Amino acid sequence: MTPEPLAGPGDERAPGYRTGSALPILSGMKTVLVVDDDSDIRTLITWKLALAGYASLSAADGEAAVAAAHGGSPAAPGVRPDIVLLDWTMPRMSGIEVCEALRAEPSTADLPIILLTAKAQEFDFARGLAAGANDYIVKPFSLNDLLDRIGSLLDHAPGVSHPARRASSAAGPRPAPPSPA
Repeated sequence: MTPEPLAGPGDERAPGYRTGSALPILSGMKTVLVVDDDSDIRTLITWKLALAGYASLSAADGEAAVAAAHGGSPAAPGVRPDIVLLDWTMPRMSGIEVCEALRAEPSTADLPIILLTAKAQEFDFARGLAAGANDYIVKPFSLNDLLDRIGSLLDHAPGVSHPARRASSAAGPRPAPPSPA
């Protein structure tokens, strides 16, 4: 007796099965769009996301990011992300331009966006948030902190376009909240 093959894309035996760039995207899984022109960073983040139970899509430039945010990823057509991790300095469109473009479209205006960048000046932080980012993380970064930030934003989405914003770098811990007096 031959074993029955596992269900796959397009198989009616697997309801909710959608294909992603490398792994299946099951209905109910949160999907993260990872946008960075550095393939090593995309691979590292995608690997950590998979270990944490997230599906992921990736894009190497700003134009591909905008298309993927609207469900136009060649690897997973029709799959829209639940959150975007966005580098600032990229070819074709900068992360700031992508952020502004996504905020200008009603279908992506409330999509949570985390800028993940080497730009660490206060001016850069202010500019990123003004462009519409919900959060800002400075490279180098902690993968565990990144997962915490993703989870926090997803817990508050949809309907909250700009939850509490925080700056972060791997260089130091987050400040403790003030204690009640």
